[in-house]
Amino acid sequence: MKHYEDRVIPERIEKRTTHLTCDLCGVKSKGYDWVCGSYEVKEVELSVTIKHRTGESYPSGGSGSTFEIDMCPKCFQEKLIPWIQSQGGNVREEEWDF
Repeated sequence: MKHYEDRVIPERIEKRTTHLTCDLCGVKSKGYDWVCGSYEVKEVELSVTIKHRTGESYPSGGSGSTFEIDMCPKCFQEKLIPWIQSQGGNVREEEWDF
């Protein structure tokens, strides 16, 4: 036989992203990312491609810092890419479809 009792489970607060603001020009995203419409693709994966981590890592733990920036697609194309190229960087463009 199973016996039951009522238990109160406390409410928890979760922090979720509601929108982004470009750190360069101040434009706000319409949602939690830079997607503008149902069929329009404007994605910026800066947290994946532009991220610098410093610190120490051991099997038992570690600590350090991560440097990131929130940047809209327009600033990515019109500010970051030209700056990288002016510094001698090679920016590759790849066509995609599905």
